[in-house]
Amino acid sequence: MAKKTLTPIEKNKIEYDKFVTNLEGKTLEELEAMEQELIKTIDKHDRKVAKTQFKVNDKESLNKAVEIFRYFMNKQKVQFNYVLGMVQLYEAFKPDMDLLDYPIFDMCLINLGQLEFSGYEEWKKILEFEEFTKPYSEAYTELKAKTYLLAEEHTALQKKMEMLIPVTPNDGAGPDALAPEQ
Repeated sequence: MAKKTLTPIEKNKIEYDKFVTNLEGKTLEELEAMEQELIKTIDKHDRKVAKTQFKVNDKESLNKAVEIFRYFMNKQKVQFNYVLGMVQLYEAFKPDMDLLDYPIFDMCLINLGQLEFSGYEEWKKILEFEEFTKPYSEAYTELKAKTYLLAEEHTALQKKMEMLIPVTPNDGAGPDALAPEQ
């Protein structure tokens, strides 16, 4: 019987469960030391993500993907505070790219993922865009899953630390300090 290959998300679930189990019985000081190491790991991962580029092998597919992306972006209504970011993304995702930066690719997917598509023509367009993403999908998913894993580990660590921080009585600076004396 062939062994099932785990997806990055399944692998990360196993790693997360091990991480959470490892938190048990740790002192606050040990958890704080773990947090410092985790922050270093997160910083290293963030730098890796920011530098990641995908080599564009199919210029025709890229050209069509840019056309589709811009078609959908041109249909959007956004508040003023989003305009600059949308313009920068629109201009950054261009048909003459040899390398596709992870942050640009990620933001394109995030933006398209928030949209609704109506009618056969739009459905076909977004499926064509999805075809463009396939060569980059595995590497993208691994990086994205690792980003989420590290964030979830940090959250679990912080929650565990909060449980170990002693609660101090109200020192008069809280909301009760404003109550009139009786």
